[in-house]
Amino acid sequence: MDALAKLEKSMEARSLDALVAASQDDAFLVMDCSGSMAGKPLAQLKKVVDDIRTQAEPQMVAFAGNFWDGGNCFMVADVPAEAGGSTPLADAINFSKANSATRLVVISDGEPDDKDAAMNAAMLFLGRIDVVFVGRPGCGGSAFLDRLARATGGQRFNGDLDDVKALSAKVAGLLSA
Repeated sequence: MDALAKLEKSMEARSLDALVAASQDDAFLVMDCSGSMAGKPLAQLKKVVDDIRTQAEPQMVAFAGNFWDGGNCFMVADVPAEAGGSTPLADAINFSKANSATRLVVISDGEPDDKDAAMNAAMLFLGRIDVVFVGRPGCGGSAFLDRLARATGGQRFNGDLDDVKALSAKVAGLLSA
């Protein structure tokens, strides 16, 4: 049994801590701002976030590999002006947990830097992680994000960054669920 399968199996036995965390719902919007999101995808993500803000004011975390002054994740008030670097999803999950998140809605277009580390961080998060995949259909990141969502009791959705209204409505719904 590989490491990911072991971690997924361990989630079947949720702890009392997970039940308590679920009762104290503090959902964070976690946004992939890696290099593959540069240009139009990042501009469209900003439109989605602006539209979400007409309905709610979510806590937001941006993540990308070491291009922001040596860090991987930051609590942000808006979508960053630029994208770049790699996809440290494990760091984003750990950062969110350290900042009191109990539930995550992740928007990403690709694979994390380290799938095992990301899955391990998700298992230790002890909360639901919903995923909105905004990448190319059929890429490897899509299958991984589906497994991550299922392993944490979350849902995985396809999102279209060009359909701002539909995507923002879906994300706003997930944040308020």
